[in-house]
Amino acid sequence: MIVSLSRALVLTVFIANSARLLVRESPLVFLRGLVDFVSSLDTVLEEHLKTATVFKGTSKTVQNELLDSMLSVLREYILEEVNSADFIAIQADKTTDVSTYCQLVLVLRYIDIYVC
Repeated sequence: MIVSLSRALVLTVFIANSARLLVRESPLVFLRGLVDFVSSLDTVLEEHLKTATVFKGTSKTVQNELLDSMLSVLREYILEEVNSADFIAIQADKTTDVSTYCQLVLVLRYIDIYVC
């Protein structure tokens, strides 16, 4: 029980920091935070990251490849979920910051039949 609460607390801290990292930092900084978070839950990975001399997964190329792979898996999962839903709602919002950088957010809402 204590281990579960400890992991939940670590996850909560990571999620809180993730929002800040994604807004203020690059995706690579976010990925490094994700690797650190997962290693805090997995002692084998944590030991590997501390002792590895060849591969640490921290180069820009490796991190970009990992991000692309994660995006691909997540995109497929979302498409499967949305395609199997009976009803979906789509919400879109656009904002432009002071540097005229435009961002579009899409929110898909649907009922997951496996959870209900």
